[in-house]
Amino acid sequence: MRSHGYSLLECLCVLALLAVVMYVTFTHVYPMLLKVREWTTVYRLFDTLQWARAEAMRQHQRIIFCASADHQTCCDNWQQGQLVGIVNASAATHTSTPTSVLRILPAVAGQLHFHGFTQNQAVYFSAAGTRAENGTFTYTVNETLCWQIIINTAGRARLQQCTLAS
Repeated sequence: MRSHGYSLLECLCVLALLAVVMYVTFTHVYPMLLKVREWTTVYRLFDTLQWARAEAMRQHQRIIFCASADHQTCCDNWQQGQLVGIVNASAATHTSTPTSVLRILPAVAGQLHFHGFTQNQAVYFSAAGTRAENGTFTYTVNETLCWQIIINTAGRARLQQCTLAS
């Protein structure tokens, strides 16, 4: 009598082989996925800073790039999200409310901090695309590796990888 189908032993062998292949694949692919997520976050921030500067020059407006939890007003927690918006020329505080929101970025995984020479926790670009001070974004993913986006007074940003002291 001829049988149509697979025996239990054949199915178990295929499942065991599939489990081994999936284990080997995920142990090699998962670290790469984390690295891609890290790069995506860093380059999204870098690109947004460059875009905000270009938008300030294009629109001849003062542009703010700031942390934002509600995507409408600025706050101090950069991990919760960011926004780019147009602000009044006289606005100079990190709690400035943009008159118009141009771009919204989602929350980031890891630690994101901005450090300038004043207490201002926002990045302002003048209509000429310049800034009043230098500043540095530091994005930390794990205990040993971080990325820095350094913005000079000309408004230009550069990206560099850094290591943390262990």
